[in-house]
Amino acid sequence: MGQATWNAVARVLVLGLNAVSGVLVARALLPEGRGVTALVIATATTTIALGYLSVEQSHVRLWAGRRDEILANSVLLGPAVGILAALGSALLLWAGTWFGITVASPELLAMALASVPAGITALYLNGALTLDAQIALVTRSMLYVAVLQFGATALLATAGWLTPGWVVAIWSASSASALLVLLARERPRLRFWNPGLARRAISLGLRFHPGSAALNLTLRLDVFILGALTSSAAVGLYALAVTVGGFARIPAEAVRGVFLSRQAEGELVDAVEATTRATRISTLLAGISVGGLCATAPVLIPLAYGVAFAGSVRAMYALGPGLFLMHAGRQIGAYLIRCDRPLVVSAFPTAALGVNIVLNLMLIPRWGIVGCALAASVSYAVLTLAQVVRFCRMTGVRWQRLLPAAAEIAMLRQLLSGLTGPGRMPRTGGLGRAARRRARGSAVSTPPEHELVAAQVSATGAEFDQLEAPVPEEPEDLLRPGHLERVPANPVDQVVSSGHAPADRSGRELPGHDQLEELPERNSPV
Repeated sequence: MGQATWNAVARVLVLGLNAVSGVLVARALLPEGRGVTALVIATATTTIALGYLSVEQSHVRLWAGRRDEILANSVLLGPAVGILAALGSALLLWAGTWFGITVASPELLAMALASVPAGITALYLNGALTLDAQIALVTRSMLYVAVLQFGATALLATAGWLTPGWVVAIWSASSASALLVLLARERPRLRFWNPGLARRAISLGLRFHPGSAALNLTLRLDVFILGALTSSAAVGLYALAVTVGGFARIPAEAVRGVFLSRQAEGELVDAVEATTRATRISTLLAGISVGGLCATAPVLIPLAYGVAFAGSVRAMYALGPGLFLMHAGRQIGAYLIRCDRPLVVSAFPTAALGVNIVLNLMLIPRWGIVGCALAASVSYAVLTLAQVVRFCRMTGVRWQRLLPAAAEIAMLRQLLSGLTGPGRMPRTGGLGRAARRRARGSAVSTPPEHELVAAQVSATGAEFDQLEAPVPEEPEDLLRPGHLERVPANPVDQVVSSGHAPADRSGRELPGHDQLEELPERNSPV
């Protein structure tokens, strides 16, 4: 079995195990218990999202020639940052009790926060290993964790002992087990620890962290507001709708894996064309995935999770438009990070966060979980539309070019025929080896886009944790500091695909990728 095929099969297994575990948890705890665990685990994952300081993204920029140093720094820097983040979160929670704000019992919160250092370290190490093209190791660690979670959950559910405390304990243990799997296989050499590089990584990461933090808060803060204004049962119903809606992310992740390197490298004109093409494909696939989930939700949710969760269907409908726009426009974020200033890009998720908070406070008292879902949907739409407007103004691409055309529909038909035709499978073997050859600077040929998308569709989606509030939604998707060039002052009227640098309104040739000004690496204000 080829390496890429193994990765795809392993990730599908992870997704299936997590989905079954989620069903067991939902049926054992019902909305009330599921809401309690959702709030507790959301507290821990939000702590990771706010406390990891976007160091993982900065490692992308600093990677060249520093493999051993970054691996060692990840192992030593992760626990230090994680301990500080966990202590800061515990202090805020303690302060909140003085104002009558209680998320959950202190015992459950302490158990969840204890996993934060391991979670941040695993996040750093996963990013470094991905840069090192060790995708199989990352996938293997996820599979081991999924098996552990499923086995423990199934055993406790069968014995009738599954409680919110056990669910949180299993989730916390998974962070430590994932880290142990990575360390047992990779064994970074700590003698390469580089304090100066660690300081540079933190300094660079802090420039992107405001936007990353705002994005993660937009995705998670509504759970806390809903819990403060309603009940744990309402949180359980809403959290389930978010989990089911999250499966629509799989096609967007597939497209991102195919086009990301083209967006981050090469000439700007090629990156614009890749972003436009990726957005058209994502829009088509997002419409199919979100539409399919909304159409099947009335049957899928009660059948899989129980009739007690039938109220999640209305929240799923309210989330649908926002999920569609967010996944359709997801590819634009990588291009904006390449070409824009960090504070400019951070303004978009910050604006979305403000909209999310205001609408939640207005709509939850009136409509409950449906109002919370509407607020989330509108905030996702604000973020996506702001990015689309910025992209179109920067590049001169008309917004109509971002919509699917006949070529995308034909590609989808070809992909489906390859998946369903007798004896036909997309060619996936060798992608892992190709990634390693690219890492060593060797030239490799690129398979057709429809085959890459088919391989990636089956290799994504493992991030959805069955215990709600999954680990941060890959902040590097939005904030990837691989190339941070400035955009020339005059926007481009028309993007051409001739291979020449784009021209501005006066006809002058704009600088190419290698001529654009890079942001300073040190002592830059956030």
